[in-house]
Amino acid sequence: MTMKFNEQVHRELNKLFKAVNDKFYNSQLPPANILVQTSGPKRNVLGWCTVDEVWEIGKAKYFEIVITAEFLNREFEEVVGTLMHEMVHLHNLVNKIKDTSGTEYHNKRFKTTAEERGLVIEYAQRIGWSVTALAEDTKTWLKDLKEIDRSVFDAVRKVPLKAKKKSPKTYTYTCPGCNEKVLSKNPTLYATCGECEMEFERPIRG
Repeated sequence: MTMKFNEQVHRELNKLFKAVNDKFYNSQLPPANILVQTSGPKRNVLGWCTVDEVWEIGKAKYFEIVITAEFLNREFEEVVGTLMHEMVHLHNLVNKIKDTSGTEYHNKRFKTTAEERGLVIEYAQRIGWSVTALAEDTKTWLKDLKEIDRSVFDAVRKVPLKAKKKSPKTYTYTCPGCNEKVLSKNPTLYATCGECEMEFERPIRG
Protein backbone atom coordinates (compact mmCIF):
# COMPACT_ATOMS: atom_id res chain seq x y z
CA MET A 1 0.00 0.00 0.00
CA THR A 2 1.36 3.42 -0.91
CA MET A 3 -0.67 5.07 1.87
CA LYS A 4 -0.70 3.97 5.48
CA PHE A 5 -3.65 1.68 6.13
CA ASN A 6 -5.08 3.83 8.93
CA GLU A 7 -5.03 6.83 6.64
CA GLN A 8 -6.94 4.93 3.96
CA VAL A 9 -9.68 3.82 6.33
CA HIS A 10 -9.88 7.28 7.90
CA ARG A 11 -10.22 8.85 4.47
CA GLU A 12 -13.06 6.55 3.39
CA LEU A 13 -14.92 6.86 6.70
CA ASN A 14 -14.78 10.64 6.44
CA LYS A 15 -16.11 10.45 2.88
CA LEU A 16 -18.93 8.25 4.15
CA PHE A 17 -19.64 10.65 7.01
CA LYS A 18 -19.91 13.57 4.59
CA ALA A 19 -22.14 11.61 2.20
CA VAL A 20 -24.51 10.59 5.00
CA ASN A 21 -24.46 14.10 6.45
CA ASP A 22 -25.37 15.60 3.06
CA LYS A 23 -28.06 13.00 2.34
CA PHE A 24 -29.83 12.64 5.68
CA TYR A 25 -28.92 15.73 7.71
CA ASN A 26 -28.84 18.52 5.11
CA SER A 27 -25.12 18.88 5.94
CA GLN A 28 -26.05 20.18 9.40
CA LEU A 29 -24.05 17.75 11.55
CA PRO A 30 -20.80 19.14 12.92
CA PRO A 31 -17.64 17.33 11.83
CA ALA A 32 -16.41 14.60 14.16
CA ASN A 33 -13.06 12.93 14.60
CA ILE A 34 -13.65 9.41 13.26
CA LEU A 35 -11.31 6.69 14.47
CA VAL A 36 -10.81 2.98 14.01
CA GLN A 37 -9.51 1.46 17.20
CA THR A 38 -9.71 -1.66 19.31
CA SER A 39 -12.76 -2.14 21.46
CA GLY A 40 -10.53 -2.86 24.45
CA PRO A 41 -12.68 -3.87 27.44
CA LYS A 42 -15.86 -3.02 25.47
CA ARG A 43 -16.08 -6.49 23.95
CA ASN A 44 -18.64 -6.98 21.15
CA VAL A 45 -19.23 -3.23 20.82
CA LEU A 46 -19.38 -2.20 17.15
CA GLY A 47 -18.75 1.50 17.71
CA TRP A 48 -19.52 4.51 19.87
CA CYS A 49 -19.84 8.28 19.90
CA THR A 50 -18.41 10.24 22.80
CA VAL A 51 -20.92 12.24 24.84
CA ASP A 52 -18.54 15.22 25.00
CA GLU A 53 -16.34 17.11 22.57
CA VAL A 54 -13.19 15.28 23.59
CA TRP A 55 -10.94 16.67 20.84
CA GLU A 56 -9.57 20.21 20.71
CA ILE A 57 -7.73 21.54 17.67
CA GLY A 58 -6.90 25.15 18.22
CA LYS A 59 -10.13 26.75 19.36
CA ALA A 60 -12.31 24.12 17.67
CA LYS A 61 -13.80 21.18 19.59
CA TYR A 62 -14.99 17.87 18.17
CA PHE A 63 -16.89 14.80 19.21
CA GLU A 64 -15.29 11.42 18.52
CA ILE A 65 -16.88 8.53 16.62
CA VAL A 66 -15.19 5.14 16.86
CA ILE A 67 -15.66 2.13 14.60
CA THR A 68 -14.12 -0.85 16.38
CA ALA A 69 -11.28 -2.53 14.54
CA GLU A 70 -12.35 -6.08 15.41
CA PHE A 71 -15.56 -5.62 13.39
CA LEU A 72 -14.28 -3.58 10.46
CA ASN A 73 -14.53 -6.41 7.93
CA ARG A 74 -18.25 -7.05 8.31
CA GLU A 75 -20.51 -6.59 5.31
CA PHE A 76 -20.03 -3.05 4.04
CA GLU A 77 -23.69 -2.20 4.67
CA GLU A 78 -23.26 -3.20 8.31
CA VAL A 79 -20.23 -0.94 8.78
CA VAL A 80 -22.16 1.93 7.23
CA GLY A 81 -25.07 1.11 9.54
CA THR A 82 -22.77 1.40 12.55
CA LEU A 83 -21.44 4.76 11.36
CA MET A 84 -25.00 6.02 10.74
CA HIS A 85 -26.06 4.74 14.17
CA GLU A 86 -23.33 6.80 15.82
CA MET A 87 -24.23 9.81 13.69
CA VAL A 88 -27.76 9.60 15.11
CA HIS A 89 -26.23 9.88 18.58
CA LEU A 90 -24.18 12.86 17.38
CA HIS A 91 -27.30 14.58 16.04
CA ASN A 92 -29.14 13.99 19.30
CA LEU A 93 -26.22 15.20 21.39
CA VAL A 94 -25.90 18.52 19.60
CA ASN A 95 -29.69 18.97 19.67
CA LYS A 96 -29.97 18.11 23.39
CA ILE A 97 -32.11 15.03 22.77
CA LYS A 98 -31.53 12.39 25.45
CA ASP A 99 -31.66 9.11 23.55
CA THR A 100 -30.12 6.64 26.03
CA SER A 101 -30.50 5.62 29.64
CA GLY A 102 -27.25 4.69 31.30
CA THR A 103 -24.61 3.77 28.74
CA GLU A 104 -26.44 1.15 26.65
CA TYR A 105 -30.24 1.34 26.72
CA HIS A 106 -31.57 3.21 23.67
CA ASN A 107 -34.99 4.78 24.06
CA LYS A 108 -37.68 5.59 21.50
CA ARG A 109 -36.16 9.03 20.88
CA PHE A 110 -33.19 7.24 19.36
CA LYS A 111 -35.48 5.05 17.26
CA THR A 112 -37.42 8.07 15.99
CA THR A 113 -34.34 10.02 14.92
CA ALA A 114 -32.71 6.97 13.36
CA GLU A 115 -35.74 5.96 11.32
CA GLU A 116 -36.15 9.52 10.05
CA ARG A 117 -32.61 9.25 8.71
CA GLY A 118 -32.33 6.08 6.74
CA LEU A 119 -32.23 3.34 9.34
CA VAL A 120 -34.49 0.58 10.60
CA ILE A 121 -34.37 -0.02 14.35
CA GLU A 122 -35.45 -3.09 16.26
CA TYR A 123 -35.76 -3.72 19.98
CA ALA A 124 -33.48 -5.91 22.09
CA GLN A 125 -34.02 -6.63 25.76
CA ARG A 126 -30.83 -5.24 27.29
CA ILE A 127 -30.01 -2.43 24.87
CA GLY A 128 -33.49 -1.20 23.90
CA TRP A 129 -34.19 0.32 20.47
CA SER A 130 -30.66 -0.20 19.24
CA VAL A 131 -30.48 -3.08 16.73
CA THR A 132 -29.66 -1.25 13.50
CA ALA A 133 -30.06 -2.01 9.80
CA LEU A 134 -30.21 0.11 6.66
CA ALA A 135 -33.64 0.92 5.25
CA GLU A 136 -34.23 -0.37 1.71
CA ASP A 137 -34.03 3.14 0.22
CA THR A 138 -30.72 3.64 2.04
CA LYS A 139 -29.35 0.40 0.60
CA THR A 140 -30.23 1.60 -2.90
CA TRP A 141 -28.60 4.98 -2.26
CA LEU A 142 -25.47 3.27 -0.93
CA LYS A 143 -25.14 1.03 -3.99
CA ASP A 144 -25.10 4.14 -6.16
CA LEU A 145 -22.43 5.79 -3.99
CA LYS A 146 -19.43 5.06 -6.16
CA GLU A 147 -16.82 7.33 -4.60
CA ILE A 148 -16.17 5.05 -1.60
CA ASP A 149 -13.31 2.54 -1.83
CA ARG A 150 -14.93 -0.48 -0.22
CA SER A 151 -11.76 -2.59 -0.40
CA VAL A 152 -10.22 -0.92 2.66
CA PHE A 153 -12.98 -2.42 4.79
CA ASP A 154 -11.75 -5.95 4.13
CA ALA A 155 -9.22 -5.61 6.94
CA VAL A 156 -9.85 -6.56 10.53
CA ARG A 157 -7.90 -6.46 13.77
CA LYS A 158 -7.62 -10.00 15.08
CA VAL A 159 -8.33 -10.56 18.75
CA PRO A 160 -5.30 -12.27 20.32
CA LEU A 161 -6.14 -15.75 21.51
CA LYS A 162 -5.61 -16.31 25.19
CA ALA A 163 -2.85 -18.80 25.77
CA LYS A 164 -4.20 -21.99 27.21
CA LYS A 165 -2.79 -22.83 30.59
CA LYS A 166 -1.03 -26.15 30.53
CA SER A 167 -2.23 -28.59 33.14
CA PRO A 168 0.55 -29.85 35.40
CA LYS A 169 1.87 -33.27 34.49
CA THR A 170 0.60 -36.18 36.54
CA TYR A 171 3.09 -38.83 37.65
CA THR A 172 2.37 -42.39 38.73
CA TYR A 173 4.38 -43.87 41.61
CA THR A 174 4.27 -47.64 42.11
CA CYS A 175 5.21 -49.78 45.09
CA PRO A 176 7.46 -52.62 43.84
CA GLY A 177 6.10 -54.92 46.53
CA CYS A 178 2.30 -54.75 46.37
CA ASN A 179 1.95 -52.77 43.12
CA GLU A 180 0.01 -50.03 44.93
CA LYS A 181 -0.08 -46.84 42.84
CA VAL A 182 -0.07 -43.19 43.87
CA LEU A 183 -0.72 -40.22 41.56
CA SER A 184 1.07 -36.95 42.17
CA LYS A 185 1.87 -33.68 40.38
CA ASN A 186 5.29 -33.74 42.03
CA PRO A 187 7.93 -35.33 39.74
CA THR A 188 10.33 -35.88 42.65
CA LEU A 189 8.00 -37.23 45.31
CA TYR A 190 9.58 -39.39 48.03
CA ALA A 191 7.08 -41.76 49.62
CA THR A 192 7.10 -45.14 51.36
CA CYS A 193 4.37 -47.77 51.09
CA GLY A 194 2.68 -48.22 54.45
CA GLU A 195 1.95 -51.88 53.74
CA CYS A 196 5.31 -53.04 52.39
CA GLU A 197 7.52 -50.32 53.86
CA MET A 198 9.15 -50.07 50.45
CA GLU A 199 9.91 -46.86 48.62
CA PHE A 200 7.63 -46.09 45.70
CA GLU A 201 9.51 -46.43 42.45
CA ARG A 202 10.63 -43.64 40.20
CA PRO A 203 7.54 -42.09 38.56
CA ILE A 204 6.33 -42.85 35.09
CA ARG A 205 4.60 -40.01 33.35
CA GLY A 206 0.83 -40.60 33.46
